[in-house]
Amino acid sequence: MTLIQQFTLPNMAVDFIFHPKDHKFIVMDADGVIYIYSLPDGDQLAKIAQHKNNPSYVDLALNPTGLLAISYVSGIDIWDTNTVKRVQQFKMGAESIEWFPDGTRLLLCNSGYGTDIGANIRILDTKTGNITHRYRYNKAIDGIQAVTIHPDGSQFIIGGSLYDSQVILYNISQETPANILQLTRGAGIIALCFLSHTDIAILSEYGHLQHWDITNQTTHVLFEPQRYTADKQIHFSIDHIATMTQNAQYIAYGKQIEWPFNHPIRGTPYAAIHLASIKSQQNIAIFELHAETLSALSISPDNRWMLSGDFEGQVGLWRLPPIMKI
Repeated sequence: MTLIQQFTLPNMAVDFIFHPKDHKFIVMDADGVIYIYSLPDGDQLAKIAQHKNNPSYVDLALNPTGLLAISYVSGIDIWDTNTVKRVQQFKMGAESIEWFPDGTRLLLCNSGYGTDIGANIRILDTKTGNITHRYRYNKAIDGIQAVTIHPDGSQFIIGGSLYDSQVILYNISQETPANILQLTRGAGIIALCFLSHTDIAILSEYGHLQHWDITNQTTHVLFEPQRYTADKQIHFSIDHIATMTQNAQYIAYGKQIEWPFNHPIRGTPYAAIHLASIKSQQNIAIFELHAETLSALSISPDNRWMLSGDFEGQVGLWRLPPIMKI
């Protein structure tokens, strides 16, 4: 639980990606500017700012060869993070994207929110530029916040946002959903993990981690952080921003301000990041760097590193405890 590097961006970080093989990580800030850094020394290698967009309408996905897909409302750009050159452009946008394990196909997801056509989910073959599959969901989803593909490429799951907390499972060979789980509304899905073909870990806003047993159509809570009150007189609540490891064995969570935004929290424990073991249900480490509320968290695929960002643009790179290494 060692702080390796810290630096400050012109604006707050809203997304982090670790390169699965190369020693790099990628950061997107609230202006839609993308930075590439070396790991673990934190040197800035490149900056992609040609298409500054509101990051609420931008999604990133990185494949094993280092191709970074950047999805905007109006299209998708693919950049080679090694040469820092744009190598492909497609005139089709998506709210959420994810690479298939083969590194040549992209899953494109649009919620259909505000329309009468329902959600629009497609597979793009980046070699040919053709849409190879289309999937139907007859109602619009109020935003898609999480997309995950099974490691063997045979299934994918999508998770809805705050007002439509659904988890929808598709088999690649079928255009209609194989299964749908409706969770309690009010907490959007922020991460999903296949534990097997019939078991899924679901991380929702505020750090609630659940297990969905598809065979038996049951769910149970794996981990649930406590909620805190900083000032009982004004009922000031601080909720959680969270991330989990790819095997859903560990969860990192910190405090994210709900209301009021201008309440003073500098120097308080509410800005700390907690790392918990799902098996023991105990915190195994606490990370203290940020004096402002958190804006983003991410753990590397090998469980060795964690990135954290706050509302003032400060970013921390952490070395995680050795017991977590895969």
